[in-house]
Amino acid sequence: MAGSWNANINFIQDGERVDANVSGRPDRALSDRTSYLKDRIDAIDNGQALFAFDVAVESSVLVGQAVYWNATSQQFEKALASVVIDSEGSLVNSTESEVVGVVFSKTSSTVATLLISGKASLDISAAIVGSVQVGRYFLSANTAGQLERQVEGASIPVLYADGNGIVYVQPQYKNIAENHCHFKFDLYTSVAGVHDIPAPGQRHVITNPDASKPGWLPADHSSFQGLAPKGAAFGYNLAQHSDLSRVWPPMPAEYAAVVLFSGDKGLGQELPMGETGLVVIDRHGLWWMSDCYGDVPWDINYTTSFSSSDVSQGDTPECPRDLTRKLVLYFAKVRYGGKATVVTSLRTDSPTSPLVVTDLDGNPSNVGDLKIKFDGGLMIANDTAQGSLVLKELSSNQFRRGRVVEGIKSANNSVTITSTVSRLDGGVTLHQGVVSIEANLDGVERLIIPQVVRLIDVRERYENDIMYLGFPSGIQTSVRYKFKLPGADGFPVSGQVKLRLWVTGDASTSALPKFDVSYRRLPRATTAENIPVTDTNLDWDAASLTSGTFGTITADQYLEVDTEAFSVEESDVVLFTVTRNLNGDDGYAGEIGILDAVAVLSPGA
Repeated sequence: MAGSWNANINFIQDGERVDANVSGRPDRALSDRTSYLKDRIDAIDNGQALFAFDVAVESSVLVGQAVYWNATSQQFEKALASVVIDSEGSLVNSTESEVVGVVFSKTSSTVATLLISGKASLDISAAIVGSVQVGRYFLSANTAGQLERQVEGASIPVLYADGNGIVYVQPQYKNIAENHCHFKFDLYTSVAGVHDIPAPGQRHVITNPDASKPGWLPADHSSFQGLAPKGAAFGYNLAQHSDLSRVWPPMPAEYAAVVLFSGDKGLGQELPMGETGLVVIDRHGLWWMSDCYGDVPWDINYTTSFSSSDVSQGDTPECPRDLTRKLVLYFAKVRYGGKATVVTSLRTDSPTSPLVVTDLDGNPSNVGDLKIKFDGGLMIANDTAQGSLVLKELSSNQFRRGRVVEGIKSANNSVTITSTVSRLDGGVTLHQGVVSIEANLDGVERLIIPQVVRLIDVRERYENDIMYLGFPSGIQTSVRYKFKLPGADGFPVSGQVKLRLWVTGDASTSALPKFDVSYRRLPRATTAENIPVTDTNLDWDAASLTSGTFGTITADQYLEVDTEAFSVEESDVVLFTVTRNLNGDDGYAGEIGILDAVAVLSPGA
C-alpha cells in the first residue's frame, strides 16, 4: 500500500538550482499521489477487503499484529485475549480482547492502515512465532498483539492463513462463557479398601480404607481434609482418577449429572442431586449421601443367604435382582477455565512455605474460592540464633538489616545484672531479653565533692600552677566544707562517711602536724526539725597518723589522710570544719596546705 495522501505539490521555485533532484520533485509527488489513488481504487474494485486508512496507532505495533481501540489514548493498540469480571460479577471479554483488525501497513511510527476484514496479501511473520502455517490464528493471551495457532484462554479467532501469503481476516466476537467442553467419565464402582457385606437392613461400612486405590472412601477419611458436606456417607477418590481430577470441578457444578446404569436393559437413571438426594457435587469432590443396605455406589456380590428372621422388623427384604451397575458422570466445563485466564488450583511450593492457602472458611484447600495469608511463624527455623545482625523493617519489598544489642555482661562487680534470658559466652554470662541493671555499692566507696562555705585566714596559693588552700603558721586558721549526701537510690546499707584530705607543706623535712576536725550533721527534715547548733569533734583514722602527726614529708610533697567514719542517713547534709592551731602553736614552721578534699561514702560493717 502506498503512503498517505499528500495534498501539496512542491513545485520548482525561482532561484533554485536546476538538477535532477530539484526538477524531478513535482513528478515524484504526482507519482506518489497516483500510486495512492491506484491502491485505493484497486481496493474498491476488488471488494475483497475492508481497510481503515491513516489511523492513529501506538508506536510499537507491528505489521500483522491484532489491535483494539483504546478510547482513553484515542489510538489503536495491541490486543490481548483476557477476561474481566463486570459489575454484576460475570466473566466477560476485556476491552483489550475486542479485536478490530490487524495492521496492514504503516506510513509512520504512529500512523497505519488497518485490515478490518476480508482477503488480502499480508505478511504476518512479525505477529507469530516461527513460520506461517496453514490454518486459523487466535489472539494470544500471553503477548499483546501476537497471534497463536492454539486456542489460549478466551477463544478469539482473528484470521485464517492459506500458507501462500494470503490471509482472511474475520475477527469473531463471542461471549466466552459460551465456549465450553462436554465431558463423560465412567466412575469406579469399587471400594477403596476393605468392605464386608452387611446383613439385610444394616448399613455399609468400609472397615479398612486405602486412599492409594481408586473408588470410594468414607466421607470422613483424612484425605478429604474434613471438606465433605453434611450427611455424606462416602466420597469419590478423585486423587486416583487422574483424568477426572485434572478437569475437576464441573462449572457450574449444578449442571453435572450422575447416571446409574443397572442390569442389561441399557436404561440409565439420573440420580437425584443435593443433600436430600443421593449425590452431591461441589468444588471439593463427588459425594454419596447414603450408606443404606444395597444403596451404595459399588458393585456388591450378595452370595450370603439370609432367612426372614435376619431382617429387622419393619425392613423390606431385597428382591433378587441383577446388581451389575455402571456409574457415568456427565458435565460441561467452560473452555477458558483450563488455560491461562483462570486459576484452576493453588498450592504452596513446600510444606514449610510461609504462605497458607485455605478456602473462605479457613480450611486447607487448593481449588475453588481461595484466600492466601502470610504466616511468618512458619519462617522461624531457630529462635536461638546468635549474632547482632537482624531484620528490622520491610522497605520497597526488601527486608533491611541492622545491628541490635546481642547481650549485656558485667565488666566488673560494681553492678548486678538480672534478665529473663541468659547464656554463657566464653564462660561469661550474657544477659538477653528484659534486662535489669542495679549498682552494687557494697564495698564500693563513693566520693562526694564539697562546697566551701567559710574560710578564716586561709590563703589561696599556687605551686607550679596547682592551686591549694594555705594555712599559715602561728595563727588559728580554718575552712568549713559542706557535703550533700545522695538520696535513697544508690545509698549504701548502713551508710558511713569520712573526710579525706590531700595535705602538703612547704617546710624542709619535718613531721606534718594533724589538723583539728569536727563535723555537724543535718538530717533530712520530713517534719519540722531544730537546726543543730554544735559540732562533734572527730579524730583521724589511725592508719593516717604517725606518732600523732600526718607523717614526715619534705617541702612540696603531699599525702592522703582520712578521718574516722561515722554513721549517716540518706539525704543528710554534713558540715566539716578543718582547723590549724586550735590549741596554740603546732610546732610546724611552714605553711600547711590542702590540695583536695572529698567526703567518702561507704557501706557500714
